Amino acid sequence: MQTFEYPWLAKIVYRYANIPVTFILLIYFLVSLGALSKSWFWVILAIVQALLIFFVNRYYWRSYKSFPYKIEADNEKLICSNFFMSRKKVEVKLSDIELLRGGIFSSSLTKPIFLKIKNHDSEIGFHYHLKNYNKLLTLILSNIDQELYNSLLEKMKDATVEKRQKRKDKRESRVNKKSPVK
Repeated sequence: MQTFEYPWLAKIVYRYANIPVTFILLIYFLVSLGALSKSWFWVILAIVQALLIFFVNRYYWRSYKSFPYKIEADNEKLICSNFFMSRKKVEVKLSDIELLRGGIFSSSLTKPIFLKIKNHDSEIGFHYHLKNYNKLLTLILSNIDQELYNSLLEKMKDATVEKRQKRKDKRESRVNKKSPVK
């Protein structure tokens, strides 16, 4: 059984970074509310800050529920534990994974990967900052259902072709802008 954990700095950021961000945004929000009597412009800023507070905390609330900070894995199952402020342990058979999304599967290396499990109401996610991330991903991909593996491979190929085409189009448009029109 192999153990995968986040480095201590990543744990701190993923667990507690929303606290100072929310505090700072709350100060700005209160200042905006206090300045409402001077100008209506402050209403717009207060709404924007309230939305930022909402979305930052919604992101962190979702990550608290679905991101384990410790994953133990072998060829048959994953044991996910050390969720934020929870003692729950989730045991996932690799054969029960019905969907992988995000991360390299959505052509974005920095987004987290989510595992959708059969007969399970929530998803399990992990970020690329996880120690030995590639090893865990290889372990998961080598033990999931063959149909799912093939569909993921096709999606990745399509995304790669699409990305290359966009780069080519962008490069051609830059060349066309630089060349003088006759």
